[in-house]
Amino acid sequence: MSTAVNPNARPAWMGKPKPAMSALKALTVAVVCVVIGVPFWLIIATSLSPDEQVVANGGWSMWPRHLDFGAYTRRSTAARSSTRSSPR
Repeated sequence: MSTAVNPNARPAWMGKPKPAMSALKALTVAVVCVVIGVPFWLIIATSLSPDEQVVANGGWSMWPRHLDFGAYTRRSTAARSSTRSSPR
């Protein structure tokens, strides 16, 4: 006779979850993912959109028409120029 205990088994006092509770938990996780994911996506999509598209959409863009890395090249150029020492 085996006395091994299944480490994944739920304790007897917890019982089997009801389908409605499982659905509510799944819905909660989905809502949290959307609430966190959409703003993150908007930041990435806006930074990769052409400036004209961002301005036309009121400052943000959900789907870039084409990828434009101009925001990143301008930022890296500004960072390089600000770290140079000025002549005295």
